[in-house]
This record gives sequence, structure tokens and C-alpha cells, in this order.
Amino acid sequence: MINIAKQPRNDSALMMYLTDQISRGYHYFLQGEINAQKIPSFETKMNAKYSLDLKVHQRSYRKRKGLPNYILVISQPKDGVCSWYILSAGTKTKVLKEGIKNDDIFHCALDKYTRLTYKKYETKRVTKPRDEGGGHRWSWYINSSEYKQLREGFIEASRSRSMHKLEHLCLINRNRPMFGGIRSQIGALFDLAQKEATRSHRKRAKETNGQQEIPEMLTKTLPFFAKKMTIFSKKDS
Repeated sequence: MINIAKQPRNDSALMMYLTDQISRGYHYFLQGEINAQKIPSFETKMNAKYSLDLKVHQRSYRKRKGLPNYILVISQPKDGVCSWYILSAGTKTKVLKEGIKNDDIFHCALDKYTRLTYKKYETKRVTKPRDEGGGHRWSWYINSSEYKQLREGFIEASRSRSMHKLEHLCLINRNRPMFGGIRSQIGALFDLAQKEATRSHRKRAKETNGQQEIPEMLTKTLPFFAKKMTIFSKKDS
């Protein structure tokens, strides 16, 4: 049973909660995986290290004193395993010092070499366009190695004589959690696939005097998240 940790209700809610907390200053993190059955003892251990169960006024006091605050976040279990994160807000020196004292090394989400990750996704801070008010925002992106494989897969499927594989790829990737970064990546892959398929099948049509339609799914608007999302199940809120 989860007592101290925050446990969003699904993958999308977890990802949104993590970027929300990072944008609020919880830039430092530890992360790992744990057997779901070991969560109660893990919570107790981490609470002893980082005082995770503090009330709002206690966190405010620590902040005024320049001391770090911590949040434990745990994913829903998959095959009996959960991803966990400890997020910390505070000055770099004090967060790192506290981590070293507890035999932990905190990473910074602002550092491109130590980005916070979940499955095959990673967080990035990007600059918002001027017409959106400028400044920065946090979003999720498919990591570079996964994106490279996806790109190669889309190109191969687009050049195939049959469109079944491309249709299947489109369906799978339309169902990804459509945060802004992921949505822009998938949109770019769909545009690439449409161009490759059109060019390839136009050439083939000339050779065979036939014509093969490009999957309609490539041209449909990608889904996107509403600004508000239910993060926790009612029993946890």
C-alpha cells in the first residue's frame, strides 16, 4: 500500500505530474525501478533519508531556511515492477550534499546529459515561441535512439509495396502520450512517411499503370492533450 509517495493513475498522468513538478523548481532527481511488493519498505527507507512526509507548512519552513524539499513519485506497476523518482527542490550545493550524505547522487533535469526519463521518453526544456508568450516549458520527447529506429521503420514501410505495415506504424504511434514534444516528433515522422510513400508509389504507378492510395491516417490531425488532466485516482486525491 502506498502511504507517502505520489502515484499518478497512469503513464500519461505520471509524465505530466513529473514535468509539472520540474517546472515548479524540483530540478534534481533520483530514479530507478523496484518490485511493487517492496514499496512499503522502500518508502520507509527513503522517508528516513529525505523527510518525504512533511506537511505544507513544514515544507514552507524548510524553503525559507534554504533547505531542500523532496517528493517521492511512483508509477503504476507493470509486470510487478514500478518506476520511482525522488524529486528535490533547493540549491544545487545543498541538494548534492544531502544526497552524498545518504550515499545518493542527484542528477539535474536541466543537464542534457542526465535527463529524467520514463520508458523510452525523456524530459527537455524548450523555448516557447513569442506568440505563445515566450519563456520556457517542459515537455516529453522520444529519446534519440528510439526515434532513430522509428524514422528508419517509417521510411522502410513507406517504400514497401504494401501499405499494411505503414498503417500499423501509424496506428501504434498515434496512441503515444501526445505531449507537445512527442507530438511534434510523430508529426515530423508522418510528414516524412507521406512524402516517401507518395514519391515511391508515384514511381511504381508509372511502371505498372496503377495507383495505390496513401494511408488516410497519415493526413489526419494528431491527437493532443487537454490542458487539464486527472492526475490521481479519486481515492488518492
